[in-house]
Amino acid sequence: MKFLTNIKEFFRLYQSFSRLPNSVQLLIKQETIFGTQTKGELKSIPLPLLYALTQVGLEEYTEPGMSNPEIEKYFNSVDLGTPVLDDIAWCAAFINWCLDKGSIIGTGHALAKSFLTWGEEVTGKPNLGDIVVLKRGTSEWQGHVAFYLDHSSGMYRLLGGNQLNRVGVNAYPKEQVISIRRYQR
Repeated sequence: MKFLTNIKEFFRLYQSFSRLPNSVQLLIKQETIFGTQTKGELKSIPLPLLYALTQVGLEEYTEPGMSNPEIEKYFNSVDLGTPVLDDIAWCAAFINWCLDKGSIIGTGHALAKSFLTWGEEVTGKPNLGDIVVLKRGTSEWQGHVAFYLDHSSGMYRLLGGNQLNRVGVNAYPKEQVISIRRYQR
């Protein structure tokens, strides 16, 4: 696992943390400060999720023909090959960018469902930072992908890109989950 060594990077992550809902802040504080013992290992926040946290609140531009260059940078991590505006689905590009920043090889594809064959299938309880693939739309190729934060009352709280046209935290019904994937940390 890659660790943060740059103090500027740490403070940028810390400032991003303050924009999250209080319940998510508490969850992350518990995981980071107190840790959770699981089979003798101390859990911590995965680096790709930390990079995702730095992006919370970033929104698409609403003016026609305009695109947020900060969102466009996510497409450098996928195989589209041409400059892309932020008005197309960018959730998978965001996850690939976060994985890349955390020195983990993603799928390299812009489709959310490309993550269905990536990493290892989670059959038990999801961990903070696992990748969740969801159903979306009416076409077979459509989907959504985001980082797992927690779940309660049949809802999964996920941090992802292109959630209401921004990077944010939203709750999704458990029934929409197709697969939960885990990478080597």
